Amino acid sequence: MRLDDMMQVLRDEFELAAADVDNALAAWMGDEPANAPTHCEAVIGTFERLASVSRMVGLEGQAVVIEQLRDAAMLAAMSDEAAMATGLGWLAMWREPLADSYAAPGEADGAMALIEYLAAGPVPPSLVAVSE
Repeated sequence: MRLDDMMQVLRDEFELAAADVDNALAAWMGDEPANAPTHCEAVIGTFERLASVSRMVGLEGQAVVIEQLRDAAMLAAMSDEAAMATGLGWLAMWREPLADSYAAPGEADGAMALIEYLAAGPVPPSLVAVSE
């Protein structure tokens, strides 16, 4: 399979995953905090699938970012109600920075947008994670 074909498969998978994550986050935000573990499972499962596909096409940086999103979702699920709301609000903005990085992998603008997004999150990334 050619690289262009693999990237198209990744972009298609991203669109499917993005819809799943957005729907799960919306349901989570509209539900009782006690149900957070159920919603969190849906979000992290989709993030893990997307990270795996990213790795398959050699986009390790995007996979690491997605794993940080997964970790942020797990942290939100274990947080008090106010911290959960903050974390979910930040997670809800995940799609655009990643979509830009998939549209032009390796471009500095997309990488910077991802780093800025992560830095604004409830748990900023470590220097090791950013350098990967």
